[in-house]
Amino acid sequence: MKDNRKKIFNTILILLIAVTLIIGSYLLILYSSNSLLADGEIKTVIIEKGMNVSDIARVLHMEGIIQSQRRFIYTAKLMRISEQLKAGRYQFSRERNSVDFLQVLKAGRLSSIKVTIPEGLKSKRI
Repeated sequence: MKDNRKKIFNTILILLIAVTLIIGSYLLILYSSNSLLADGEIKTVIIEKGMNVSDIARVLHMEGIIQSQRRFIYTAKLMRISEQLKAGRYQFSRERNSVDFLQVLKAGRLSSIKVTIPEGLKSKRI
């Protein structure tokens, strides 16, 4: 009887450790820092229409915005938003992890461009 209880206890303990490791790995991928930007640094990047998550990760990495393309792609897949990222012109500052970057790209929080039109110009000249 004691041997049976010990086996059950060991099995439950192993399962708990495995679940803890899986959840820990999941949280590490999602929330560990993936930014190369220094505090106060701002970079602008253009995400073209038709780019997939791998293309976007490559652009962000080449522009010195993210450290790991693989972590960015895995996070997008875990969040199930790989197909929901929007094209446009984005400004990134100190987003801390891939979740932050992906939320900006999913929401389509585009950077603005200021244009000044001189007073008195006719619409044809603008």
